[in-house]
Amino acid sequence: MTKKKKKNPAKKKEPILSEDERNELKQEGELPKKRLILKENKQLIGFILVIILFFAAFIGPYLFIQSQKTFTYAGVAWQTEQYGEETLFHTRFGKCYKGVCNGAHNTYLKTDPRKNNIPVDIGPLSLYPEIIISQSPEVLECYKQILVTDALYQITAVFPFIKNKTIAITNETLAKEIKKDYATCENKPEETTIIQVQLGEESKITSKPEDDCYFITIKNCDDNLLVAESFILEAIKQLNAK
Repeated sequence: MTKKKKKNPAKKKEPILSEDERNELKQEGELPKKRLILKENKQLIGFILVIILFFAAFIGPYLFIQSQKTFTYAGVAWQTEQYGEETLFHTRFGKCYKGVCNGAHNTYLKTDPRKNNIPVDIGPLSLYPEIIISQSPEVLECYKQILVTDALYQITAVFPFIKNKTIAITNETLAKEIKKDYATCENKPEETTIIQVQLGEESKITSKPEDDCYFITIKNCDDNLLVAESFILEAIKQLNAK
């Protein structure tokens, strides 16, 4: 008996599609992928924005605080520095005079130079190589007057031509008692500049150019360092004038 051959099931013919139909089906398959990519990109952008905002919240205030610590005044750059509970204003500039420079000079002030409003009327600085810093007896009794003397002594170091600096007193009797030099604008030696610190009715800085004298006048002891720093600022201004 012959076996009947099994007929293979007829294969279904794939429908014949036009090119537009094929493109449409292809796009339908790719659309979910594009949506997924767009979603992932949005998540990534959102994550980056969160990081930027996070750092801005911390870096922004830090940069603002740092910007407040540095400023320019009197022709030089200043840095606000903290030493324990004390705040100092520090600047460093070249010791240059008439085109000749001799290293750098550091100045530290206790008062913000931008807030020092002591009036100054001295004109262009004109100093001799011999400098005398003379103080009245009343001024010597002021609290921390040694800081005033030292500050004035230090600023004269900016001028390379100054060879000698002397600390004196404006009262002859007291000068003899404590064995200090006696000097005023009236009795000063020739070719010598006097910086005279004294009490007066108003805190200010003035000069007598014809006598080569500069007067640092303080109304009360609370102003002694403030007025001295005003003189220092004027010297810095003139040295660093553009």
